[in-house]
Amino acid sequence: GFEWGPVGGGVGGGVTSSYVNGDTLYIAGRFSDTERRGNLAALDADGTWRSLCDVGFDPASSVGCGVSGGEVYAMIELRGSLYVGGSFQRAGFATARKMARWDGTAWSSMGTFNGDVRALAVMGERVFAAGLFTEVNGEPMSRIAVLDGTKWVPLDGGVDGSVSALMGVDS
Repeated sequence: GFEWGPVGGGVGGGVTSSYVNGDTLYIAGRFSDTERRGNLAALDADGTWRSLCDVGFDPASSVGCGVSGGEVYAMIELRGSLYVGGSFQRAGFATARKMARWDGTAWSSMGTFNGDVRALAVMGERVFAAGLFTEVNGEPMSRIAVLDGTKWVPLDGGVDGSVSALMGVDS
């Protein structure tokens, strides 16, 4: 049988999203300890935690680490970058309204969404985002959008209700 136990010594709070990429477990949530700054952290195969902090972050205040002003609800990886969606307003030093990308050293905004991003998926080289939004970068997008290179575009006519899960399947 199986026996459950804490992962990496636990996280000191609730987890809202997780994602496994190779030997790394990424988690997001509301954490009470300083090892998981910015409510976003990675657990490596050797059992050590690391924060996702911009180069030059302030360890005393944790400014420049993870996300702030909300939560992460979804995470995916594409071409070595971690994409996160949620209700947050900042990622690292970047103003990032609900969607951001971590390239391993710095955070960047992935557009301005007017509502929460609740789900992410990858198909081929495209990122799909879905949730409670009706606009991305001021353009109408009814709760689902596709990142086409560097620009978000609507997926057909969108959907009428909120979306809380997506799954990408490559054939």
